Amino acid sequence: MPYRPDIAPTVKELLDIAALIERRYDDDEDRYLHSTLARLFDELRCDASDTVEVLQLIAGRTQVLNAPTGTGKTVLVRVLASWFALRGLRITLVVPDVKATLATAWDISADLAFLHEDEHLDRPASCVPLMSRDAGRNAPSSTPHSYREESTLPGEWGKRGARDIDNLAYGCAQNKLLDGAGTYPPGQENCLTLQRGDTFAACPWIPRCDKFAPVYDACDAAVVVTNHHHFIDGTLKIGVNLDGRPTRGLTVREFALRTSHAVIIDEIDQFQSNVVNKCATTIVLHSRRPWTSAPQKFDTDSKQLPIRVESSLLNSVSHVRLMAEFLLLSICHGALHLTIGDDDATRRRSGGSQNAGWRLAHGRDRELIDLLFPGQAIEGQPIPEDLYGRLDSLLPGRYTAPSLGAAGGKAPVGEDPEWDDVRRALEALTAPRGQDFLDLVKLELHGLLTPSIPDPRRRSRAINLLVVRGYLKELDACLGTLRDHVQQLRHSGLSSAHRILEAVHPRAINSILPLGMLGRAITGYRVTGMDDKEKAAELSAQNISGDPHTYVSELGGLVALLTARVERPVIGLSATAYFPQAIREHVHAPVTWWMTDAQARSIVTQSHTLTYGPGHALMGEPIRIAGTHPKGKPEALIELAPASTSKSPKRSRNYEAPTPPRPEPASSLPPTATNSAPTWQSVCPAAKASTTACASPSPPANRTAMPDISRRRTWRGPSRPRSSRTSPPTATSSSPRSPSSPAD
Repeated sequence: MPYRPDIAPTVKELLDIAALIERRYDDDEDRYLHSTLARLFDELRCDASDTVEVLQLIAGRTQVLNAPTGTGKTVLVRVLASWFALRGLRITLVVPDVKATLATAWDISADLAFLHEDEHLDRPASCVPLMSRDAGRNAPSSTPHSYREESTLPGEWGKRGARDIDNLAYGCAQNKLLDGAGTYPPGQENCLTLQRGDTFAACPWIPRCDKFAPVYDACDAAVVVTNHHHFIDGTLKIGVNLDGRPTRGLTVREFALRTSHAVIIDEIDQFQSNVVNKCATTIVLHSRRPWTSAPQKFDTDSKQLPIRVESSLLNSVSHVRLMAEFLLLSICHGALHLTIGDDDATRRRSGGSQNAGWRLAHGRDRELIDLLFPGQAIEGQPIPEDLYGRLDSLLPGRYTAPSLGAAGGKAPVGEDPEWDDVRRALEALTAPRGQDFLDLVKLELHGLLTPSIPDPRRRSRAINLLVVRGYLKELDACLGTLRDHVQQLRHSGLSSAHRILEAVHPRAINSILPLGMLGRAITGYRVTGMDDKEKAAELSAQNISGDPHTYVSELGGLVALLTARVERPVIGLSATAYFPQAIREHVHAPVTWWMTDAQARSIVTQSHTLTYGPGHALMGEPIRIAGTHPKGKPEALIELAPASTSKSPKRSRNYEAPTPPRPEPASSLPPTATNSAPTWQSVCPAAKASTTACASPSPPANRTAMPDISRRRTWRGPSRPRSSRTSPPTATSSSPRSPSSPAD
């Protein structure tokens, strides 16, 4: 779609459309669109004035409309969709979940059908729900049970049940032609991995299959509705023609930004929270539960690969398994600890556990530097770079890695014979050659570090920190090597390979913004299940990468340019998008329109620290719940309850204490009648030359092998059966850039 610097629907135009749409209802109680929207605009404010006359949607910016729940934001989205269709523009709506996707698409489809019947639209326009088929497959079976429907009531699906099930259902034509006895589970069909010899092919029924029908329909729709997760991390699975150019693996984000004039995100604070979740992925490195760790599964699956591929993965997979398994087993029998402290307060917060919480490879560097090089790191000041260099020089060297020298012109520690012996001792742990050297290395380190650290307790803590740091740094390095080697298996179809790829280096956000505020990805390690370590002990790693806050605030600008090479207007609607210091919810984008609460200063917050009381071992220290070991949380909550009531902050001077209510007169009514409260109820066929290698019937003639965004078809209504699809007429679509531009 061509670039438009701004789109400016006026308030009068939107109110007129709302009044027009609600004429399709017979009951007065259903005609609420105009009145709801009018109340919203009466209370809405902007920077320029206390009234809003025009909603100016500016390309290149993420604009936020902040208004309380129940004020008409959903009605505004619905009316805006019709406004775009009436002016021949395309819009993508991003709503929280599958249920909201289906409900929004149903309402807007009926609105567009009425506008066409009433001759306000020159030609039919459609609204298509674009969802992941896995989500659609699970929704019919899980959603009704979650609401505990009664058999005598209409149920959650209600009058739209047939329409919802129709959008979520499909059948596979391959089942009758399969040679094996079994069939593929729903949602896991081999649509793009049909194999004949050494070649792969796409299913010839893709153009007619209801599983991929939303992709074809979305190319022709005036309004596309999708959900948060599908927009963030979804792909179209099959190839799409964009302005005559075949593409493969197109993401939903790129499809929306390339083919829509604007994007509206409902509940943008929840959208950002989902983006934050996508930036963090967890992988199980080793577990006492059989066949639950990703490296173990991948090691088994690699036997299905050619010998040349398996040999290239042997060292990286084996080394990850060796380091992870040895570290977990050493922690289980008490030889090592992820976290350790001498003071009683640290042990009490961790519930007596020496392995609680997440641990970074660099997380205890300051403590370790203070133990090994006392007096050289000033408390409260950044650690000098040369000290980091001296600490890193103790790590075992790698054959292909450059030698680790100290920063600032100082000689590396390895040139000192004393520290060189420490480095050689640690190197024996990462290259054991079939033997367990942990106890011998710890004894040798005790002898080597005695002159530097005379106190045995401090020396034991330094040795534990040094050994654990060596293992975690080695895991960081070999996980990165494994990720690079597994890249060649991205299209192999091995689920374990995809699980490792996504867990070690997720693609959803960091494909656009790979680095966060620290300038690098973060990998943390955690041990769980120590209460039953014989059966449940587990070592997992979590990778955090990408910049979720910049991703959301720059979705219409930088992200759109990097994705589609064109800026788009992006509007976010929420009641809590402006929530400073809320890491997940606060959107770092300008609040362009807002509505105040029903009563000014109805909620007032004041900072107040609650501390442990007299007689407690942590007397005077703040009461913490987050980050406290589960064993210590009940005690912290017990202390928090009386502290929050007896030490509540003083009342604001702007308010007076409420007058106590007058006592009610005695009544002769029964007790249940007084003071009663109401009860609220192709693989892309054009991208591979081998797509005809499948020995199956040729594709039907009534639909092309790839959906074409430049083709528009006749709208068929919200409840049409899938069998009624007809061939689309052709039309010319415009490009956001010149034909020679790479954006096309």
